[in-house]
Amino acid sequence: MTFDSSKKVTADVIFRLTALWAMNESGIGGFLHFFHFPFSGIILTGLSVMLVTLICHYGNLDWKVLSRSLILVLLIKLSLSPHTSFTAYLAVSFQAIICFFVYRAIGINSISILLSCVLTFLESALQKIIVLTIFFGKRMYDVFDEFVNQYLGKNLEFLGMGASSIVFSFYIAVYIIAAVVSALYITHLYRRLISGDIGEIRLFSQSNSQVTVTNNHAKFKYGIISLFVFFIAIVIMMFLTGKESFIQIYLLRTLLIIAIWFLFVIPLIKYLMSRYFDKYRVIYSDQISSIVNFFPSLISLVRLSMDASRSYLWYLRPIKFFEFLLYRLLFDPML
Repeated sequence: MTFDSSKKVTADVIFRLTALWAMNESGIGGFLHFFHFPFSGIILTGLSVMLVTLICHYGNLDWKVLSRSLILVLLIKLSLSPHTSFTAYLAVSFQAIICFFVYRAIGINSISILLSCVLTFLESALQKIIVLTIFFGKRMYDVFDEFVNQYLGKNLEFLGMGASSIVFSFYIAVYIIAAVVSALYITHLYRRLISGDIGEIRLFSQSNSQVTVTNNHAKFKYGIISLFVFFIAIVIMMFLTGKESFIQIYLLRTLLIIAIWFLFVIPLIKYLMSRYFDKYRVIYSDQISSIVNFFPSLISLVRLSMDASRSYLWYLRPIKFFEFLLYRLLFDPML
C-alpha cells in the first residue's frame, strides 16, 4: 500500500508531529506502561529524535518551524507536567538543537541521524551522572570503590578504572549501543515514511485497550524517594568500609545541597522559565489549545497502534507500535 505524502498539507503534518512530541514529553499515552521494556526512557528518547527528524524534513530545515514546535512542546510540558525537573526541559531543547544543526550541516541521512542519536543519548546519560555527582559529590565514587574492593577482597580495576568508573562506563555504553540501534531503525523508518511506501499496514478501526496518563506528581515523589534510598546506601557503605568519621560531614553536605536544590534552585528556575514563556503563551495560545484538543484523537490512535502491535514479541512491539503510529499520523486523512 502506498500513500502520496506530497499531497499532505505541510502545516498539518508538522502540527500532528508536534502534538505527538508534546504528548510523548508530557508523559501522556501510557507508553512506558505498555512496553514493559527495560530502559524504556531510551525508547522515548528515540521517538523524540524521530519526531524532530520528521519536523526538520517537512519543515525544510527551517529553524523557525522547529523552534515554534519546540516552544509549543515546552509550554505544554510545563502546563501538564509541572513537577518535572528542569533538566528534562534542557534535554528536550538539546535534542532539538543538536538534531537541527547536525542536519543543517550535512543533511538528513544515515550519518547525521547516527550522530544526532549518539549526541542526544549521551547527553541523557551524562546528565543523570552529573546530577548524582552534584548531589553526592566525589566521595560517592570513593566509597563505592572501597566497598567493592573490600567485598571482593582485592582492588577491582580495568584499564586503570575503579569500580565506580566501570559501572558508569557500562551505563554509558548501554546508551551508546541504544543510540546506534535507534539510529539504524530511525533511518530505515524515515526513508520509508518520506517515500510514502508504508507497506501492508492493517487498517485497524477499533480499540478496547486502556491508555494511562502518567501521574507526574507521583513520578516527582518517586524521584525524591530514589535519591533518599541512594543516599542511605552510600551511608551504609561508609559504615561497612570504616568511614564513620566522614558520615556527619557527608550527611550535612548532601542534605544541604538537596535542600538548596529542591527548595531554592528548582523553584527559582521554574519561576524564571514561567516568566520567560509567558509571552509565548499569549502568542501561541490558539496553537496550544488546538494541540491539547487534538490529544483525544491522538490517544485513540495510540490505542489502535497498541492493539495492532500486541501480537508481536516483546522486543518487536516498540518497533511495530511506532510504525503503525507514525504511518497513521502522517497519512491517515480521517485523523
